Amino acid sequence: MAQPHEILSKLIAQYEGYFDIEQPHIYGNKEIPAYAHYRQRTERYMLSKKAQLYATEIDEHVFFVHIPYLDKTTWETERNLIINAERDYVVPHSEHMYSYITLILLCDELDNQITGDIRKLRYTKNYKFSLHGYSTVRIAVLDIKSGSIFTNSRGKELRKVLEHALT
Repeated sequence: MAQPHEILSKLIAQYEGYFDIEQPHIYGNKEIPAYAHYRQRTERYMLSKKAQLYATEIDEHVFFVHIPYLDKTTWETERNLIINAERDYVVPHSEHMYSYITLILLCDELDNQITGDIRKLRYTKNYKFSLHGYSTVRIAVLDIKSGSIFTNSRGKELRKVLEHALT
């Protein structure tokens, strides 16, 4: 069985090629092991950069959290933390296309009763009727003891990243 710090190191190694990594990171009054931020800006213009046709921005904010035992109370706290991160990290404007707010939660063990809550979590927020884009929350929980991965519907693509970190 892999140790949490080993898995976290592998995850960060996968992200550091494209993301800016901050270790540790303070969010609210909580210190988390790592935070990653990615920004992509695309512009199209005609003949010169002054004649800009359009521009778009895409952001992803990834919070890496380790919890020894994930129960209902701890899950509620972490869920609220990631939903509130939308308010603190996303800056909508006319060029904002979308932002992903991602929580990768490593736990040594978890209460099986919350797996349904993880899968059911859906949170998307539109800004000015989507004219200023939207943000959505993605969750991936890794139970280190059993090697199981649980995601919400938006977080399914995170499964491959976590499986790779387990090997």
